[in-house]
Amino acid sequence: MTMISIAKCCCGSGSQAPWLQLAIAPRALARKRFAAPGLLDRALLPAEALALIGQTLDQGAMVAMVELAGPGDPLATPELTLECLRLVRERYPELAITISTLGLGIDAYLAELAGLQVGVNFLVDAVRPEVVQELFAWIRPEKKTIPLVRVAPLLVEGQARAMQACGKAGLAFTVSTTVYPGYNDIHIEELAETVADLGGSAMTLLPFMPCGAEKEPAALSSRRLAELGELVTNLPLAAPPVYIGLARNSNEACKLAAGNLPRPRPGKGKVAVLSGNGMDIDLHLGQAIKALIYGARQDGLVCLLEARELPEPGGGDSRWRQVSEILADCFVLLAASAGPKPRRILGQHGLPLLISDDNVEGTVEVLFGGGKKGKRP
Repeated sequence: MTMISIAKCCCGSGSQAPWLQLAIAPRALARKRFAAPGLLDRALLPAEALALIGQTLDQGAMVAMVELAGPGDPLATPELTLECLRLVRERYPELAITISTLGLGIDAYLAELAGLQVGVNFLVDAVRPEVVQELFAWIRPEKKTIPLVRVAPLLVEGQARAMQACGKAGLAFTVSTTVYPGYNDIHIEELAETVADLGGSAMTLLPFMPCGAEKEPAALSSRRLAELGELVTNLPLAAPPVYIGLARNSNEACKLAAGNLPRPRPGKGKVAVLSGNGMDIDLHLGQAIKALIYGARQDGLVCLLEARELPEPGGGDSRWRQVSEILADCFVLLAASAGPKPRRILGQHGLPLLISDDNVEGTVEVLFGGGKKGKRP
């Protein structure tokens, strides 16, 4: 999903600042408990992102800012993100650019981000570990899952250090917070005070909107959002709180993302999955020597049909052409990670690749048009 949003504006100003949001990050560092179940998205390659900016401007659209955000975290694959930033800055030296990220590990890239004149928008929903544990399903700061009770304090401390480091490096940063009624709404003032103390220039409040996940909180009312805005308006931020009409996991965003997923079609009715344990999508494309094939049986039930051998590592570009031939009847390939070159080659041969760390059966169910994980509509 790549979209232009024109809803973002400063509270009370009435002005609108159109921005182009580019989904360039294929890997996530964390997942919320209330995220839309199983929704995936294909990340753009750096060259594709650059081309899309050009197409958008050529069509006469006014773009005040380009934001690199999603479907994963830009700092989970920093090499791809920096390549994209370099390309965009070289082609459009006057364009405002920002990245939206949890901020984990940003210290190593601050010098280059500052040199490229890139702003940072931190995604901060809590400054207390116990609230983090309530909001997140998992957090993987180093490509491995750590129990929430241990990783929650690491996220809180890591985000605080990252924001402080940005300030010391002279890099302007903002914060976006999704407000979850009954979870973090009573902590918003404390969170905003922390952001102000660390040097944040502005804060965005994103009202959570239900998206079909189990045990999710109710929608945040506009009245409650206004009340929270009043709490933080007088804090010493460089700019007033900023509001956006809908959170990124709103129903509208969920429907748009679902509409962009690959779907089965004549001759391509199966899903190929790279999994080492058979339960999670956990293998890098380059490491995989076997693919699990899912599809519909004669009675319509989607299940595991077979396992297919893939070429051994090595062989260069010809390996990916062989993979596309072996999986010629598949409409999508699911992997935990993949480099840009094999993704491009597979795509050219009609096999889109989606990056995910999620559960195999639930993800496959969504791709075949199911609702929540493990349930047919």
